[in-house]
Parts: sequence; structure tokens; C-alpha cells
Amino acid sequence: RIIAVSRHGPQGSRSRDPGVMVHEHVSSDGLMSLIGEADYIVVAAPASTSNVGLVDARVLAAAKPGAYLV
Repeated sequence: RIIAVSRHGPQGSRSRDPGVMVHEHVSSDGLMSLIGEADYIVVAAPASTSNVGLVDARVLAAAKPGAYLV
């Protein structure tokens, strides 16, 4: 199951590739409620100042034991 998290969620201005099967798409506000379900946390964000701290100690602490950060 793939859960996408983006700054503005599915209502954001960027269109999502319809060829990528996403089961759920939430805004970054929903990250903490879903992070504990993830086996893999994949960060695919540009290395910009606005993304510094995107995955911080609070997010890692909420992840389930054994989850991988990619």
C-alpha cells in the first residue's frame, strides 16, 4: 500500500502522475497520524531550505520499530 504525503495533499497545485498507484494521499498535516503504519518512509523531496527538518526526531519517534528511512 502506498500513502503519499505532500505539503498541500491532493488539493495541491501539482498534478500527480496517474500511472503511480497511490492508495491514499494526505497533506503534511496528516503525516503524524500515518507514520506509524509505514514499513518504509521514502523522502522524495528537493534538497531545499523549505524541506530542512521534514523528517525530524518527532517523526522518527512516531515511526514503528523496524521501519526503514530511505
